[in-house]
Amino acid sequence: MPMTSYDYNIPTDFPNGIVDTSRLTGEIHAVGGIVPALDHIDTNANTCTIWFRDALSVAEKLLLDGAVAVHSGEPLPSDVVQKVQLYANASTPVPVSSDGRIAVRQTTSSTTGGKYRLRVFSFKSALPSSVHNKKPDGTDYGDVVMRCYDAGGAEVSGAGLLLAVKSVIDFEPSYGYEAIGGMLNIPPSIVGGITGNWFVSAIGVPDVPEAMGGSIDFINEVNLELCHTNRIDTDGRATTYMAPDATYHTNKIRFILRHPAGVEQPFQIYLETFR
Repeated sequence: MPMTSYDYNIPTDFPNGIVDTSRLTGEIHAVGGIVPALDHIDTNANTCTIWFRDALSVAEKLLLDGAVAVHSGEPLPSDVVQKVQLYANASTPVPVSSDGRIAVRQTTSSTTGGKYRLRVFSFKSALPSSVHNKKPDGTDYGDVVMRCYDAGGAEVSGAGLLLAVKSVIDFEPSYGYEAIGGMLNIPPSIVGGITGNWFVSAIGVPDVPEAMGGSIDFINEVNLELCHTNRIDTDGRATTYMAPDATYHTNKIRFILRHPAGVEQPFQIYLETFR
């Protein structure tokens, strides 16, 4: 939004023909009904120029004229503390409490009006039909797909699942969201093992090459047998909005579970999101 200035003739527009910019600044801040933020005030010879961070409406300009018309021009006493108004942007003041303290509302999401959602789905390794991804009413969300692969990288199903050593789970909802963290439940029988065959990783936007900003290693491979609890927790601390796209699948997260051939073990994934 453009900076906008308003000029006043000091000898004729101000009742005493003088201006004190500190006093006038406080008086304008005290006027109710002027939304754009006052930026600064310049005086040069007989002209007083008042700058706002956006244009005033006709009604707001009349309020400014009124403040100018009653400005005494007398310097503020040195012991007077000026009230300062902070602004979140050009027209939105930072809210304060009744006693003048800044009112702070913390938010994790950068999405205006975003609502927290914990998405949870479960599955068994080497068994795509085991995926459970239900809404509270019992219907399926339809945005989680699981596939299994053998040691040669070929997708397997049916009897071939006995050769499955990698289970791939894709989460791709129809809506945009921000992922802020997540958890993975690990079967107790895996923790403390020594097979060296249980690993999990996660990739963001896996269908877009890394050179083009995709294939992001959200979680590099974690040895599940070396986890000393039955859960992995992640906290993103900062978020990036992931918008849906039918061509590039820019809101897809892929979880990759490597495991012994054909072994079925139950897992549950939690995704903390804002949408």
